[in-house]
Amino acid sequence: KVNMIWISGNVSFNKILVLLNAKEENNNVTAEETTISSGEIRFTKVNFGFNGKPIFEDLSFEIKGNSTTCITGPQGSGKSTIFKLITGLYDIESGSIFVDDINIKNIPHQQLRKNISIVSDSIPLLGSTIFEVVSYSRKEKKRKVAFEILSDLGFIKNGGTEILDHSVKEGGKNLSAGQRKLLMLARAFLTNKKILLLDEPFNDLDPEYKEKVKSLIY
Repeated sequence: KVNMIWISGNVSFNKILVLLNAKEENNNVTAEETTISSGEIRFTKVNFGFNGKPIFEDLSFEIKGNSTTCITGPQGSGKSTIFKLITGLYDIESGSIFVDDINIKNIPHQQLRKNISIVSDSIPLLGSTIFEVVSYSRKEKKRKVAFEILSDLGFIKNGGTEILDHSVKEGGKNLSAGQRKLLMLARAFLTNKKILLLDEPFNDLDPEYKEKVKSLIY
């Protein structure tokens, strides 16, 4: 039912069940293409639980479009779950989630995700070179922009675009945790989508790089 490539382990049995039981995504969607203009997100009395344990009860909030919002809370409070609800990976029990005043249940999941980029340690780096890792399309015209973003993030400090051809091994095993996070961020920024979801974006980054990331976000 779900096209998924598992690169890394540590995926709990319960999470696998969620994917296997997810509604089938239609690869031949004929519905009118949905384009998100402002990226406004609104939760209205959302209820959601996992394995019989409630995580959200009557959760309501609004994030204005063209803005930056920080969601804070202790580990296990549901921050990452909110991202999964927005992208349609999990279905809510009751209530509504809107993007640009459109209920996401009326947006095919494929179209919804075309408008959303995610940075998360759970999404592996795919590709054998730096450029392949940060560019989904891997089109040559993307090389210049990819180089500029990586330079702005501080990943590239010296050299020309040939650095984009440097080898990346097995999801970034030959890179530090901080370098992997910068590549994840560059990959998301390069897509230039209206909604950008950053899950713990500053983890593994030194203060210098945190400031560079902040300058791009804000």
